[in-house]
Amino acid sequence: TDSFEDERNLREAMAKQQERAQEEARSGAEGQLRYQQVPEDAASMPPPPPKPRADSMADFASPEDGARFVFAGWYAFIGPKHGAAKRTHQFPNTTLLNLETTLKSMRRSHPGCRLVILSDLHTPIALSEAMKDQVEIHREAVDSNKHQVAELECALGFLKKEIKHDRSDTHKVFFNADLLVVKSLMPMLDQIFDVAFTWRGQRPLQINAGLIMVKADSMHLGEIALDTMLNVMKKKYVDQPWDGKRLAINHILKGTKLPMNDSETLFHTHITVSNKEQHHMRIKVLLFPGVMFNCEPGLAALHT
Repeated sequence: TDSFEDERNLREAMAKQQERAQEEARSGAEGQLRYQQVPEDAASMPPPPPKPRADSMADFASPEDGARFVFAGWYAFIGPKHGAAKRTHQFPNTTLLNLETTLKSMRRSHPGCRLVILSDLHTPIALSEAMKDQVEIHREAVDSNKHQVAELECALGFLKKEIKHDRSDTHKVFFNADLLVVKSLMPMLDQIFDVAFTWRGQRPLQINAGLIMVKADSMHLGEIALDTMLNVMKKKYVDQPWDGKRLAINHILKGTKLPMNDSETLFHTHITVSNKEQHHMRIKVLLFPGVMFNCEPGLAALHT
């Protein structure tokens, strides 16, 4: 009887221990998703308060709404001129794996969307078997050694192709391969804008260009906005391998006043462009919060 009682007590103790381990794993996974940095003694600390979320944001777009989006991201080997180039050459598959992960997140949150990789004429792109039939590849004759200039030139070439083929029924989203899109962007379309960027507080360059959205019915104005960015980059920041886009858009929108602290606030501003005939064109710009749409996973919650 004693041995039976001991065995039963042992089994009950093991079952309780397993339940605790599963509960800790669940809470730990939630903490990693929301905060990414969980202290080692988190088990002895009270759980962090849930981060506020916008009630209007649906987790995923419907297939009909998802089909209204095109996600296009840059991928190319970079020559030896810039410091990070050797890493790109040495581990190209790691970068491509990151890009595939990003593309999968977009297809998951926007089912039916088009996925596009932008590249130069020479970079080999060996996608996995699961992805190769789901992704379009758009190539332009650009110099990838001028990394962000080439990226923007390729994005412009793709946008012009979309305009030529009158694909004005889809929103174009240009992105960096170091982010995930885990929620629908549909709520942003309730806002009035032509081109959208994200903003972040507590940064020398508050307006970010890691995610640029061109609204479907504003592709011509989107082309002008990207071309304006490209001209500023070529004139002022051509030797900036990684921050050229951010420097350019912050220079263009330098009069925009943004708070120094992150918030979930949307801001509306504009770009005024004059053509050769001195006709002024006003491009409506939406700045949506980076804390929700383009955060740093190691520092904040990963929403989109």
